[in-house]
Amino acid sequence: MRFAFTACSSRIANKAYSDFNLHLKMTKIFAYFLLLSISLLLLSMVVYTPNTQRREADTRSALRAFYEREPSAAELARPVEPKQAKKQSTRIAIGKRKLQKQQQASEHSQNYSQRTQLTAFLLCLFLGYLGVHRFYSGHYLLGVLQLLTLGCCGIFTLVDLILIAVGEYKDAEGRRLIPWTSDREPRDGDQRLRRDDGEFYKG
Repeated sequence: MRFAFTACSSRIANKAYSDFNLHLKMTKIFAYFLLLSISLLLLSMVVYTPNTQRREADTRSALRAFYEREPSAAELARPVEPKQAKKQSTRIAIGKRKLQKQQQASEHSQNYSQRTQLTAFLLCLFLGYLGVHRFYSGHYLLGVLQLLTLGCCGIFTLVDLILIAVGEYKDAEGRRLIPWTSDREPRDGDQRLRRDDGEFYKG
């Protein structure tokens, strides 16, 4: 009797233990699956950006640069007619070009001084012994020194002239002078796109 009770209790305990292990394994699998799903969801939210949204944002920015104001809903709408669609593509291309030029101008203004290399070179060539080019670039103390010493008998003037000629001369703020080969502002026609027949697109 005691042996049968012990055997029955042992079977019940083993079954309960096996059921517990099964539930534990299922819980672990569910937890791993839930963690993987959440990780994939977060990764998709961070990394995934629809191409349509990027294209719409680029189109809006280009048209804003083209019109120089916030475009209306009608101006943002994609034309159906081929002729209107071609004009819209031209406007977008011009806007992108304007944005690129604005970015280049911003980078240029940050890296270069407002003073030009040509002006500094001419001042140093003709009035360098008086230190005028140093006053022009903002080096007032060195300008006074060269004025009193006549450019240290021309030695400092010659050194400054060479530095200006090779583009290594900097102003008082440590920025390079605008090179004399720097591109000038484009003409109005240069900001438009040409057709195959050589004429400019309109609109």
